[in-house]
Amino acid sequence: MKIRFHERGQMTNATLRVVDREVEIVNERLSNIARGEKHLSVTVEQSPRDNSHTATLVLRIPRQQFAVRGTGTTQDSAMRDAFDTLLDRIERYRAYLTREPEIRRARKLRVTRMVLAQDAIERAQDAPPEPPPIDDEFASWDIIASERQPAAG
Repeated sequence: MKIRFHERGQMTNATLRVVDREVEIVNERLSNIARGEKHLSVTVEQSPRDNSHTATLVLRIPRQQFAVRGTGTTQDSAMRDAFDTLLDRIERYRAYLTREPEIRRARKLRVTRMVLAQDAIERAQDAPPEPPPIDDEFASWDIIASERQPAAG
């Protein structure tokens, strides 16, 4: 994938790391769809009024073009927001190509979340129980209880 940066300010190293990581994910998602050249244009701007950042991504693949925008308080958060939107658009496009209805995609996502939650519950149940408190802890509890004064009635 060819990446072109349109810098309207200085990009931070964190932003460049986000771009590298997310471009790998986009390439994986597009591996079966787009066989030709892929072009990504990246622009990051800072608003002077409220000190927020805006990231704009334009992805061109054969027979399709995606333009998305993300906002955030930092450059890397704006870039993550833009890439999340781009990945959502790519998933919709993939579903359109395979003629998968949206309700089926939503069901798959719900089932995946349920499986992840079930795995977390099973891991928590398999964890060893906490050891009972030792006698020193019980002794300190008695001291604390005996130090309390009964309420005057």
